[in-house]
Amino acid sequence: MTRYLALRVLSVIPTLFGLSLVVFGVTYLIPGDPALIMAGTDTSPDAVARIRQSWGLNEPLYVRYAIWLFHVLQGNLGESYFSRQTVLQLVAGALPITVELATLALAVAVIIAIPTGTLAAVRAGSLFDLGAAAVAFVGLSIPGNGRFCPPVDSRASAMECSPTSRVWCCRPSPWAPSLRPN
Repeated sequence: MTRYLALRVLSVIPTLFGLSLVVFGVTYLIPGDPALIMAGTDTSPDAVARIRQSWGLNEPLYVRYAIWLFHVLQGNLGESYFSRQTVLQLVAGALPITVELATLALAVAVIIAIPTGTLAAVRAGSLFDLGAAAVAFVGLSIPGNGRFCPPVDSRASAMECSPTSRVWCCRPSPWAPSLRPN
């Protein structure tokens, strides 16, 4: 049993290493030049080059990964290119509403799922059982990517939602300047 547990714990290391490669690779594949985004569009090439140098963006990919991994292992998750806040500050800011939403979702799921599942099991094969299974199947099939905005007006395709607010609110996206309200 001890050997089994030791092997399971040791198998976490390559899994975490592979996950770190995926996370770093995904952040590297995000479109756009981070230095140009931080500097703005009306900035000289010298200013963009200085930002690239100060953030280490001109280093080869494997060097950037090694530096990133070294910092992550020390608990430093980095700084956002966009908000210039540390990742830990961003996570800490979103954590209270995340815990609140998760707790509420769990409570609703338990309040609805346990009685429904019990009744469906007691009446196996009934119309209620089939209906409950169908509703569960549809509920699990709906994608939940956190970016759903109901079409509240004609600008709905250029809307973005704020998951850190008290409620999911949709507002016109600043990246769609032609659709900004006057």
